[in-house]
Amino acid sequence: EDVDDTFAHDRFGTKDGLILKPVTNNLFHYMGDDWAAYNQTYDPKDDMTPERQKRVIDFCRFVTSADDAQFAAYRGDYVDLDEFARFLAVTVWLTDMDSILDNGQNFYVYLNPETQKFSFIAWDQGHSFGQFGMRGGSASQRRNFSISHPWSNNNPFLSRVFAVPAFRELYLAKMAEFQNTIFRPQRIFDQVNEIAPVIRPAIVEESPSSAQWFDIIVSDNGAENYGETVKGFVRARAQSVADQLAGKTQGTILDRGWRRF
Repeated sequence: EDVDDTFAHDRFGTKDGLILKPVTNNLFHYMGDDWAAYNQTYDPKDDMTPERQKRVIDFCRFVTSADDAQFAAYRGDYVDLDEFARFLAVTVWLTDMDSILDNGQNFYVYLNPETQKFSFIAWDQGHSFGQFGMRGGSASQRRNFSISHPWSNNNPFLSRVFAVPAFRELYLAKMAEFQNTIFRPQRIFDQVNEIAPVIRPAIVEESPSSAQWFDIIVSDNGAENYGETVKGFVRARAQSVADQLAGKTQGTILDRGWRRF
């Protein structure tokens, strides 16, 4: 689905907001007061008025320069924190590493013209359910990915956000809510069983090998060399998240090289 003015109107009730599509490992890093330094990184989909430029740059300056007390006190002036906690809880539960959690892509940022706050919109989550094996470590590591430190290597923006106790509590509350609702294993199993037969004919048209891979991915048990199965991931991930929420385990923290540390 295109994230455009029509999308914004459907979700936010107005077409007047600013849509950005950042690609950066150092989100909201201050690079001076000239918008030209930001334009390629943030890839605006709407006209960048001086007021919009200033709001983005002011937020970058705030993220980069505010001390810890200032950041904790005023972060809510810039970000819709409830929405951001929901966005992160879903992304982290799905261990979607082709995202803000690692390579800093596949999401949009929306500046609401009324609240002047930034919201985050998920996009291109084709590597959800632990499918990003090329950079996501082993299947076991992806299933047990940490919910308390859900980013790889250095990520100043997420590091600052998660350092605020009030946000961590909000985020973990969303994680616990989703753990018992949208991410209940049987709910997802039922969805896979319903959707897979509808999709399969199109996969068969691609090639016999694609159909073989697809059948394994949606099966109850799949071979490791074909990658993660959706059901296998969901079953194990639900248990891992439950254990982490209960304080029984801390999960696996991964760096950019996907080594445990």
